Amino acid sequence: MTDFAKTLLPIRLRQLRLRAKLHQKDLADQIGMSRGTYANYENGSREPDPATLVFIASRLGVSIDYLTGNSDFELPVESGVKYGILRQLRLIQEEDLQPYTPRLEQPPYVADSDNGPGYPSGS
Repeated sequence: MTDFAKTLLPIRLRQLRLRAKLHQKDLADQIGMSRGTYANYENGSREPDPATLVFIASRLGVSIDYLTGNSDFELPVESGVKYGILRQLRLIQEEDLQPYTPRLEQPPYVADSDNGPGYPSGS
């Protein structure tokens, strides 16, 4: 970790824990470690290993990059992607979907026990 990350990680751990209204022991229990170990991360006297960092970030709902100061965006990348997709979907107008509506309403094929699956009825 860079010196900047070593400085910022403890600050962000504390901010996020307090925002979640958790005591150090509560968060440590959820992560599966002692309060003392977690406290060492939060006061900067010890750094979490990469796997622990992933677990902490996941529990706090932020990206590892945010925790370590490589990003100022709290959302994990996949959340940001999902947010971007949802935002784009909201921009689609109903009339833009009209050409696709008939295809969406019809099944791709009709299963007919006489002809086997994948063949339209009557062929």
